[in-house]
Amino acid sequence: MTISENNITPGEMLAAARDKASLSLEQVAESTRIAVNMLRAIELDEYHKISGELYVKSFLRSYAQAVALEPEDLIELYMAYIGASSPDVSGNQPTGWEEQDVKITKVGLPWGRILIFSLVVVAGVVLFLLLKGDNTAEESNDNLTGNTAEASPSNEESAGVLPDSSSLEKSKATGQPDTLSLGSLMDAPAKVVAEEIPDDPSRGTGKTDLPRAFEGNPHMSFQGGQHWSYVVRLISEKPGGFAIKRDAEANFSSANFPGAGVQAKPLPSENVVAGQAYAVRRGFVVYWGANDHLSLRLGHVKGVEVSFNGQVQDVTRFNDGEEILLDSSRLSGSSGN
Repeated sequence: MTISENNITPGEMLAAARDKASLSLEQVAESTRIAVNMLRAIELDEYHKISGELYVKSFLRSYAQAVALEPEDLIELYMAYIGASSPDVSGNQPTGWEEQDVKITKVGLPWGRILIFSLVVVAGVVLFLLLKGDNTAEESNDNLTGNTAEASPSNEESAGVLPDSSSLEKSKATGQPDTLSLGSLMDAPAKVVAEEIPDDPSRGTGKTDLPRAFEGNPHMSFQGGQHWSYVVRLISEKPGGFAIKRDAEANFSSANFPGAGVQAKPLPSENVVAGQAYAVRRGFVVYWGANDHLSLRLGHVKGVEVSFNGQVQDVTRFNDGEEILLDSSRLSGSSGN
């Protein structure tokens, strides 16, 4: 078969066969794994858009099979098409094209730029690892030379010491409530014992006729004889927006302070109402209880003291309105019950 026998190009033959088979270019592309733009170039006999004759022949064979043509006949037609480079006896110009007139554009990845980019990335990774290694070595030296006490937390934690500032800053950075690291659950006496707090007129009310704020612990009896495994005591020099959410509660409950011009009731020795603000020498005191954990929200931090099962906590590092999680699982020696 030659180009002169049927006066049809390879691309025209393939396009006609595709139309006869009622196939779209996209369907042929899916069956042959050849890009649509390459198939369109073949149908237009724009073979210079395909990088290399081997690819052209391979694409022609695959396309021919997809539209039920004989691949080798199509290759023969293609060879005749690209070989028709001189005028025929009638003086007509050939339907093919001259090789020297074709500018072949190679399609591919810019490997040179990719190589340069890869080298830059590798150099950056190496530099990062070197800098990270230096920082790790400095931290290791600091731990070995001056911070051996931090490596053995048993003494500090059993005494109720709070975690270092780095862990606290990390909690603030993540936006998650901070869990206070507390000491062992204290074995308080069976009865409530008043705290020995020096009378200081500069703090709170300064009224010596008011009771002292006694310690909040599991032995404390709330109204109706209620006992809680975990007790929070909050002392504030002035009223404020203090609220608590305990165990599985969905919402916060605000502390009940007296209204403007109303005198708060003095703290009773028993039947304390949870969440009620009572008058004490240092200002106001509020007690809450829970069986597992509590979330505390402080309307203001200045002039406020918080204790959890008798362990006084440092709340000065928190911001006003920030949520503080008091979790029983962080109690050293606690069974979590």
